[in-house]
Amino acid sequence: MFNLPPSISYQKEQLSNGFAFNFRHTKLGSLGRILLQEFTNGQTKIVCEVIGDSNDPMTAKRAAIFEPIGMEISRQLEAALENKAQPINKEDLTPTYQSSTPIETIPSKLIPCPKCGADSALLIFADHAQDIGGMEDYARLMYAKIMELDVPTWVIAPPVGTDAANILKIHPQREPVCKLTPDEFNQKLDRIIASHKCLKPNASA
Repeated sequence: MFNLPPSISYQKEQLSNGFAFNFRHTKLGSLGRILLQEFTNGQTKIVCEVIGDSNDPMTAKRAAIFEPIGMEISRQLEAALENKAQPINKEDLTPTYQSSTPIETIPSKLIPCPKCGADSALLIFADHAQDIGGMEDYARLMYAKIMELDVPTWVIAPPVGTDAANILKIHPQREPVCKLTPDEFNQKLDRIIASHKCLKPNASA
């Protein structure tokens, strides 16, 4: 139905008051959606949204790719619906929205510092990620928690075929995806934990 770059795909989803086209990028994961909201008067409202936290820098990257595509498709849909579509307003084009997936369902592990007991690293297990985009979906869903904890954070995908797994460092600085065995990653993690800056006891205590 839509002419899209090879890196972008979409799925149609039935909603209670219409339907949505959900768009996805192979390396950035979910990009956003176009909603067609149907009303009892026969009119249809078209809304184009980017997924993610507005404070997340990755949301801006998703928006840069999705906005021009979403806006053009929205206009095509408006033309196809003719007088059945409500005029598209500027505020209906690419606001952000959050996924309804609860972060409690995402497996993760906090690693304490052996010296002071404070949180020193966070591991997020992307059990269902099938590509880099899937790993980015986990990072997006956990963004608020990652900012709250503010410790070195990795997203770890399941190993495929060998003991090595794709691992994505996402905080405090992002790094390219690398493939590491458990021993290789544990050595890397041990070095990070060893460099943890423990809080000094309060001198007045």
